[in-house]
Amino acid sequence: MSVKPSITVVSDYDAMSIAAAERVAAVVQRYPDGAITIPTGSTPVGMYTELARRINAGELDFSRVQIFCLDEYLGVTPDDAAALTKLLLRDFLIPANINLDNVHFIPSTADDPDQAAKDYEAEIVAAGGLKLAVIGLGPNGHIGFNEPGSSAETRTRVVDLTRESRDQNAAYYEVQPSPNVP
Repeated sequence: MSVKPSITVVSDYDAMSIAAAERVAAVVQRYPDGAITIPTGSTPVGMYTELARRINAGELDFSRVQIFCLDEYLGVTPDDAAALTKLLLRDFLIPANINLDNVHFIPSTADDPDQAAKDYEAEIVAAGGLKLAVIGLGPNGHIGFNEPGSSAETRTRVVDLTRESRDQNAAYYEVQPSPNVP
């Protein structure tokens, strides 16, 4: 299914968060066993809060959805201070009581990262492909950590982040400047 891109203008962050949650909910209701990918960062937190509210109120069923993490730093575990997965757990997965058996974490500590990326992509294919990708747009134009110049055809892989992306993500860490920003 191909969807033409469109732009929706809303009045503020809360309206954007609800509109985004509506779109995610619509896909989950249409594909209750479907696979989705979701990002980390501060922008989707309001959407995650609304989705968690709906899930906990019994208005939305995420029990069979397969969630694929969109991004993670190479070499970190979910327990590391710099882990993006830690943010996703805190902001959505735990508050929404998501069954972690349905969450596909990026194998960021694999001995062979390139093979692990191929295997992760194969998991997405085995799950029927993504029904929805919620992605972030960085200040330097990166989309889901696909730094400027990345091909539209690229898939799960290891990338070197630009200084702009690293500086933006440094804001997520309590100690500034953080030596933990990969």
